Amino acid sequence: MQSPIQIEAIHPQGYLNLISQMMKDMRIPQTIDAKVPYDAQCNVSPGDVVQMIVMDMLTGRQALVHMADWAKRLDLEKLFRPGVQASFFNDDALARHLDRISGAGVHELYSTLALQAWQRNPDSVLAFHSDTTSKSVYGAYKATDEDDLLITEG
Repeated sequence: MQSPIQIEAIHPQGYLNLISQMMKDMRIPQTIDAKVPYDAQCNVSPGDVVQMIVMDMLTGRQALVHMADWAKRLDLEKLFRPGVQASFFNDDALARHLDRISGAGVHELYSTLALQAWQRNPDSVLAFHSDTTSKSVYGAYKATDEDDLLITEG
């Protein structure tokens, strides 16, 4: 007589397994971890936090709100690595790592990740434009003197 099958947990992952693996294949978490200094005693790394936030955003949830509660429903060991627990993604851990990322230079980090993505598959990009500035200027500008700065449209 066979013993009945016992289900320990059900984790509705949807497409998160694919997103997680794609991020790992593109070395996004690893690159972030290499560029952002953090204490090795932390339970999760800055790259783990970014990966979790991206997955959270792609589910349509309001990212950063009750992240640890949402993480309880996921198979974190499959998405990240053995030993990762939902409680590791608490508000304090997220805030500390986001502060570290900010201190390390978000624009430089983004540029590195964008270039890395392009290098992985350059044939899929016809034009590469990555504007990491945070200032934009709008309005009508008319030069009054020939020595004025020449501003063109476009």
